[in-house]
Amino acid sequence: KVLIKHGFEIIHAENYSLKEQIEIMNNTSVLMSVHGAGLTNMLFMPSGGKIIELRLAGDNHNNCYFSLASDLELDYYYLQCQPNNITEDQHTADLKLDPKQLDHFLIFLENQ
Repeated sequence: KVLIKHGFEIIHAENYSLKEQIEIMNNTSVLMSVHGAGLTNMLFMPSGGKIIELRLAGDNHNNCYFSLASDLELDYYYLQCQPNNITEDQHTADLKLDPKQLDHFLIFLENQ
């Protein structure tokens, strides 16, 4: 609900062909995703866009998307999320994020 309030469109990249994904990313100004391969779609965003990575709290070694965003001249942000399940593997963890924290962050981002 918070993302919709701030004008985000929620997509599942796996439901689109590569060509469609590239077209979507060419028109994307803010890309938010959990840490994972979906963030590589930033390759097709126009420079000056914003990346928001949802990371497992305490993760301080998976900085590949920060490096990629920097090379592509995209603004990079991340939010630390708590795991909602026992695993601490960020690729399988069910992450939870406080909606109020997300709302405040998106308001901040809109003013940048």
